[in-house]
Amino acid sequence: MANTWKLSDQLMTDIKEFLCNKVSYARFKSGSQWTKIKIYRATVMNDGRVGIYLLFDHEAPNQISQIEFYDTAGNLFASGTENINKEAFDEGVLFRFAIKVEQVVSNEAVSASVRSATAGVYD
Repeated sequence: MANTWKLSDQLMTDIKEFLCNKVSYARFKSGSQWTKIKIYRATVMNDGRVGIYLLFDHEAPNQISQIEFYDTAGNLFASGTENINKEAFDEGVLFRFAIKVEQVVSNEAVSASVRSATAGVYD
């Protein structure tokens, strides 16, 4: 029988905080144009997920089709396609990319992994 190891709760918190500090900026695509945008906020949310927020204000284009996040070294952090229609909102859109980090225990090893990620317009 294999030994079971568990990462401490503090280390799991540290990993989530590391992700918050690792993301540096984002780019979004509208039509054929890519535009760099600042991270509005990155935080560990009450449910334990890491939330990375972008604010598309009145100056952002109405249609956004792709978003890419970059880390502090300029490497791609995460990317995805979206269908954001800012025309449907009065002032702008607060976009949230959520990452769930959880520990996976097996008979052979324990690892911290990104199990799922969700993105969407934050109401």
